[in-house]
Amino acid sequence: MFLDLPFGTENYLYEAPPRRRQWIYWPTLVSTIFRLGPGGKVGSGQPPFPWIHMDDLLNAFLLAMNNQQMSGVYNLVAPEMTTNLEFTRAFARVLKRPAFLSLPGWVLEIVFGESSVALTEGQKVLPERLLNAGFKFAFPDIQSAWKDLFSSHR
Repeated sequence: MFLDLPFGTENYLYEAPPRRRQWIYWPTLVSTIFRLGPGGKVGSGQPPFPWIHMDDLLNAFLLAMNNQQMSGVYNLVAPEMTTNLEFTRAFARVLKRPAFLSLPGWVLEIVFGESSVALTEGQKVLPERLLNAGFKFAFPDIQSAWKDLFSSHR
């Protein structure tokens, strides 16, 4: 599982013209290594691991586009916090694959440099403003999200 997080991008939001509504989304790319064989956690697996189901992501975008009151920064993550290890185990259960490998943090540092910190140390992010705007998650927990996304693998 790899995260592509352009550091410093959040400053752009605060420098934007005040009358302009805009959204910035930092995508998370999840590897399909489990489909090929065993997968595993990143580093210790203990840091927080924010995630969101694609349907919830798209519905959050639709809500923001249709609600002129929404502006500023919204965390587009599921409300249930999980760790990388829990995320990995849920993924493995749904695909009925083993999850015993571990990707060491130093490998991520070599490949992603400073951006590796997002995976090795995690980010505790909650969708407070999104929930306060009335958003209802279809997939608030990781197990139901993985089951929905990979139901054809059951």
